[in-house]
Amino acid sequence: MNVSLLKPHEHSVVLNFVAQHPRAHFHLDWEPIYRWLPDRNNHIFLLWQHEYLIGVLAFAPIHHKTTWIRLLALPIDREQAALKLLWDYAYSMLAEKIHLAALMTNQAWLLPLLQGIGFYEQDRVINLRRPRQDMPASPQTAATIRKVRWLEFKQVLHVDNTAFAPLWQMRSYDLREAVRRAQHYRVAVIDGEVVGYELTMGYSNSMHLARLATLPNYQGQRIGKALVYNMLHDAEEKGTHEVTVNTQASNISSQRVYEYFGFEHHSNDYWVYVYSMV
Repeated sequence: MNVSLLKPHEHSVVLNFVAQHPRAHFHLDWEPIYRWLPDRNNHIFLLWQHEYLIGVLAFAPIHHKTTWIRLLALPIDREQAALKLLWDYAYSMLAEKIHLAALMTNQAWLLPLLQGIGFYEQDRVINLRRPRQDMPASPQTAATIRKVRWLEFKQVLHVDNTAFAPLWQMRSYDLREAVRRAQHYRVAVIDGEVVGYELTMGYSNSMHLARLATLPNYQGQRIGKALVYNMLHDAEEKGTHEVTVNTQASNISSQRVYEYFGFEHHSNDYWVYVYSMV
């Protein structure tokens, strides 16, 4: 077995391999694989046996020396050995560029494989759902909640990247993709400054709160609650009564916001495993 970097003429080979693979890990992505695969900002490694592709390890574009494993597919009969070959090669290529690599999954089969190459559990992402129920009282805050204006994108990105650690931050491209698909997108403004934002996706019978962030200096002032209230109020007016969200188990403040509105734990958690390269 030998490892190589993805070459442009191999895109279709990877797509066919993944489509036929019985179990593979895909990161929770804004884009399907056929759209992000050609992007050279991704780091994609292929495992070959003679002329046959038998494994893929793909990393998302590096952001402030962090990255997510975007795709992982391994030969079922040699998973650990194949992963070690792919990981060792990727490490030799990326160790000087990356401080932290992470993978998020709810697939238990992956965990011992990750542990076998030195990954460890850092956190969990919990899934919450708000069933149909009465709205609580409107939170009182100094912020004005309104639609985002055209020239405020950089301010929203600043809020996002200030509120979250590098691993969880959105790149400019990812935020633009999310905005393009969003059904509900609002900012919180105090004295002309964007201090928080909310971005929610819409589906046939439900909505998913994909992003909620407040500048650290303004946290604890009910701004997050006001943004969520505004979104839920608009959702109910449109006849959408089920809303979902996920958040880190370690993020107690965000969980308190969602508990205020009656969100409940409703499905399996995602494990967040990381590998520190420093």
